[in-house]
Amino acid sequence: MNSKHILIAAFALILSSCNRTAEKVEYNTDGSVKKKTIYISSDQSTYREIEYFEGEKIKGLHEFVEGIQHGRSFNYYPNGNIQSVFYYDMGRLSSIARYYDQQGNLTDKGLFINDSLVVKEEYFYKDNLMKVNVFSKITGEFGEAGSLLYDNKGLFGLDNSYYYIVSSVDSIPGSDSIKVDVSVIARNENASSMVLTIGPLDENLQFLNKVRTYISDTMALSFYYKPKNVGYNLILGKLRFIKHGAKDQVDEFVFYHDFLAY
Repeated sequence: MNSKHILIAAFALILSSCNRTAEKVEYNTDGSVKKKTIYISSDQSTYREIEYFEGEKIKGLHEFVEGIQHGRSFNYYPNGNIQSVFYYDMGRLSSIARYYDQQGNLTDKGLFINDSLVVKEEYFYKDNLMKVNVFSKITGEFGEAGSLLYDNKGLFGLDNSYYYIVSSVDSIPGSDSIKVDVSVIARNENASSMVLTIGPLDENLQFLNKVRTYISDTMALSFYYKPKNVGYNLILGKLRFIKHGAKDQVDEFVFYHDFLAY
């Protein structure tokens, strides 16, 4: 997924759904706008806060329900580029968070469940190459889960890669289902298979309930997923990659993917 596209779509969704009933403006001592609070509900319990740098460039945009942070949360650099984006579920981080440098390059990604960071990705750039190192708490403590190395043409260095990638469109109508493609990136000269089980996970990466299991006798599989709600959607699960041989080698990864429904 192109994360820039999902961020732009999410920001547009927030602004387009803004049916203002009232607005409060706070000012700096020089008279410039410091913060706007836009109330969505008549009782003013649902609202959006827009923070500004001096010069009235947007610094942050945050959503609240019943006075509790809920929904997308954007932070920006003074040059207008996105610094970070999160999704809150009634005060708790429950999303894939993304962090960027001032040039707009993705530097870190993290999966939060119930306010706990359970997977983190670190991005490094050199010349035309990008490397991603992934760490997860699937064994209880953070440990290396895998890595990817690829160039600006999207070609992977198989000798230096061992993880999976996910692709889909960025957003769909809420009445549709999204097609999700999953591939393991690794040099594998033996027979292999994949087992993907999706369903909600808790902060200890235990299934709350298992929704569906998909099996493939190759290093790739596809499935369709119906969005749970309009707005941000997060698909969770676990992916088992099995290398078949005299003794099967099984590696398990946390599965996570997000998209928007409108």
